[in-house]
Amino acid sequence: MSIEKSWPDDTFVWEDENQEHYCGSHWEVFFDSPDEILQSLPEIIPDLVHLPTFGGFYTGPRESPAGRATGAQLCWPNIHQGFVVTLRVTEGSIEFMNMSPFQTSGIQVDVEVRHVHVWASGAEARIEGVWGESPIAFHDYAYIGNRTWYEAGKRCEFILTGIACRAGPPKVDKLPLASDSRLAEWQRTWAELTEEQATFIGLEGSRIFFLSRTGIVMTTGFADRR
Repeated sequence: MSIEKSWPDDTFVWEDENQEHYCGSHWEVFFDSPDEILQSLPEIIPDLVHLPTFGGFYTGPRESPAGRATGAQLCWPNIHQGFVVTLRVTEGSIEFMNMSPFQTSGIQVDVEVRHVHVWASGAEARIEGVWGESPIAFHDYAYIGNRTWYEAGKRCEFILTGIACRAGPPKVDKLPLASDSRLAEWQRTWAELTEEQATFIGLEGSRIFFLSRTGIVMTTGFADRR
């Protein structure tokens, strides 16, 4: 007979230190080397500012469990986009845990939270849930500030921003459409395209996220539906 778990055990999954999470452990990254940013870190640190989080403005329905990591998220060059720095506070020290890109603008979506995979540091996490009928997982750079809002089975609204880890120009310049598809019909009727033009979508100059076997890398901001 299975034993029902209660919060926080039904929501949070605690990962060990052997679990890798940097993008390069799963995807072929295309951005430049981080060496330049790391070399500039001593100059950036004095200009870091506190990153506002939803949980910082609105107290969650639960208290943070005793013994959980404490810390903060700082950002540079501003609170809208740039880099977010995750710090963990331990007895007698403040530890630098991670530095990752972020952007607060994105699409706001309704996600049912299934699990929150807390990284070994205790200061970062990956949200696993369901968006519509599709499973989804994304990095939560504001986990410490928002964690008391998360509960398995509850719906929250997140602002998702996709960050490509592998990108390039399209290998085809046209995406064919079935002649009886709704999009083809829309192109004929409302876009006033010819019958030939309505049977494809032009991809020249486009950048499109497609769901793949490795998934899509996403970061998140949090906006609870109140």
